[in-house]
Amino acid sequence: MRSISFSKLLFALFLGLAVAIGGCGEDENGLDDDPCEGVTCGAGEVCEVQNGSPVCVPVTNGENGEDECTTDDDCDADYECIDGECVHMCDGVQCGTGEECQVHDGEADCYCVSDAACDDGYECNLATGECVEAAPDDPCDYLPDASGSAGNSCQSDADCGGGVCLEWPQGSGQGQCFQTCFPNECPEICGPGEQCVELVDQNQQPVTDPDTGYNVGACIDPSDVPEGDQGPFEQCGGEHGNCTADSMCGAVAGQNNTCYPVCPPDCPTIEDDGQTFESECALQTQDGTQLCAIQCGSAADCPYGMACHPVDGGSICGH
Repeated sequence: MRSISFSKLLFALFLGLAVAIGGCGEDENGLDDDPCEGVTCGAGEVCEVQNGSPVCVPVTNGENGEDECTTDDDCDADYECIDGECVHMCDGVQCGTGEECQVHDGEADCYCVSDAACDDGYECNLATGECVEAAPDDPCDYLPDASGSAGNSCQSDADCGGGVCLEWPQGSGQGQCFQTCFPNECPEICGPGEQCVELVDQNQQPVTDPDTGYNVGACIDPSDVPEGDQGPFEQCGGEHGNCTADSMCGAVAGQNNTCYPVCPPDCPTIEDDGQTFESECALQTQDGTQLCAIQCGSAADCPYGMACHPVDGGSICGH
């Protein structure tokens, strides 16, 4: 019987073990084989290696409750398959103020959820998530309904329920409440037979609304205005008093109140400092009353103390 040295036997066993370990799973090029490579599984399945063999198994729930996947079809709506996990399409999408990420037609994008997301003059359409041009405000919305207080005695505007307290009749020292209006933007708030008469301050400057910048007026029935001594085209209102019965006190285009004669039948001719100024039936109030006016191209075409004010379709003389 032949014999072998114990050391050589150990070497041979060690060498054989090393070869077995080093060669396990390597191809002829020394690279690891992936048993799942080339294996196609059905929808909702993923390839796993079990006991060294590839096996298609149903997808299982991974971390955070998200489904593992191989394609987007394995995920719920609004999710996509990324690195084997179903991830919501809005994950990682950064939206601005007043916006949130939403998925529509398979695309994630930022949509407005409040007007804060929109530029000036635009508002958020919640139905579409888009900023659209804002509907213009109705100027009348800024005016409180003070009709319930109109005609009441008052000491200040606070007594008029959102209306205005005016000395009435002028020069009487007594106050009366009137509905406020905007002569150019919202005269229609006045009642039947009333006109929106522009208000002026102690300096004969138009009173303006602090929220809108609109000139403020009061709804006044012309028949309630007591007759005064101011003649055609003279300044009226306040310290100047009221017009004679054949004229109406009003302001056009931001000018101070002026007595405009009612027409027809005829409009008066004004003599001033040796000059003659012809007036024509050229104005019309909101209720259709026609008034005379002196048309002009410059202040030189107006009586002394009057200025040439632009109006729609031309210019007229006024204080």
